Amino acid sequence: MKKKILCFVVALVFGVVVMPKVNAVHVTGDDKINYEGSNVTVEVVEGEENSYKVTLDGDTNQDFEIKSGEKVVLDLAGYTFKNFTESLAAIWVLDGGELTIIDSSEEQTGKIQKVGSGVSSAVDNKGILTIEGGEISTTVSGTAGVYNAGTLVIKGGTIKNTTENTWGLTNEGTAEIYGGNFTQEGNYSVVLNAKEMTVYDGIFSSEGEEHYSLITNKSKEDSGEASLDIKGGEFNVDESTPLFYNEGEDLIEITGGKYSKDITEYVKDGFELQEDEEGNIIVKEKEEEEEEKEIPTTPSVEAPNTIDRIFTFVIIGLVSLIGVISAGYVFKRKLEN
Repeated sequence: MKKKILCFVVALVFGVVVMPKVNAVHVTGDDKINYEGSNVTVEVVEGEENSYKVTLDGDTNQDFEIKSGEKVVLDLAGYTFKNFTESLAAIWVLDGGELTIIDSSEEQTGKIQKVGSGVSSAVDNKGILTIEGGEISTTVSGTAGVYNAGTLVIKGGTIKNTTENTWGLTNEGTAEIYGGNFTQEGNYSVVLNAKEMTVYDGIFSSEGEEHYSLITNKSKEDSGEASLDIKGGEFNVDESTPLFYNEGEDLIEITGGKYSKDITEYVKDGFELQEDEEGNIIVKEKEEEEEEKEIPTTPSVEAPNTIDRIFTFVIIGLVSLIGVISAGYVFKRKLEN
C-alpha cells in the first residue's frame, strides 16, 4: 500500500501545473520587489551587468520572479520569505536566470516557506540556483520546499519537509550537493530525485518514525533516467525507515559516506563496507593486494674446488722438477765428454 501511495504522489509532484504569476515582483521594472513597506532592499552590484543584491529588512510575503539574464543574491538576513499568492511559489527562477540564497544572520534563522494551497513549491528553479543558507520548506500537501528543473548547487542551509505529504527537495534537473542539512519530519522522503544528482557531503536524517524512505530515486514514467551518485555525507534513519527507495533501471551508486544501515546493494565495485567505533557503516575504497615480487638474484661465479687447485699445483711442481733434473743430467754428460 505504501508503494502505491508513493508512486501516486511522485506522479502528482512531477505533474506540476504552471500557474499564471499575476502578482509577480521583480528587481527591475514597475512591479519592483522593494516597494514601500515590502521590507526589502535592492542594490545594484557594480561591475556586473544585470546583477543585484536583495536583502530582507523584515518578514515579507511576495511572489518573486528572477528573469532570464538576471543574477540575484538573496540575503534572508534572519527573516522569513513567504509566497503572496496562495497557489504560487514564493520564488521562481526562470530559464536563464541565476539566484543565490544566503543568510547573513548570526543565528541563521532566515526562512523561505510555501503556504496556502496549490501545487507550486516554495522555490521553483528552471535556471541556476545556489543555496548557501536559510531554511526552506513547505506546508502544502503534495509540494516541495525546492523544485529543481534546471541546475542546482547546495552548499549549506537546511531543507526539510515539516508536514505530512510534502517533500524537501524534488529534482528533475542536475543537482550537486556539497553540504547542508536535509531533515525528514513528515512521512514522505526529504529528497526525491528523478534525474541527475551527486552528493559530495551533507547531513541527511529522519526525525520520528513511520516514514517512507529517507531518499527516493525514481524517474518519470520509470524511464531509468534517475541517477543518484553518493560520494560522501551522513545518512541516519530510525529502525523503521529505509535509507533509499529505488527500483527498475534507476541507479544508486555509492562510493563514500557514513550510514546507519546496511547499503551493500548500492556500493560500487572496488569499494567495501567498514564499521567505525560508533557502529556506523562507512564506505572505503578497497586496497589493492600487492603482488609478490621476485627478488632478482645475482648470478654466482662458482669458486674452484680447493682439492683441484692443490692437485694442479702438484702436477705443475712435478713437471718443473722433472725439467730441472733433465737439464742437470744433460749438463753433466756434456762435462764428462
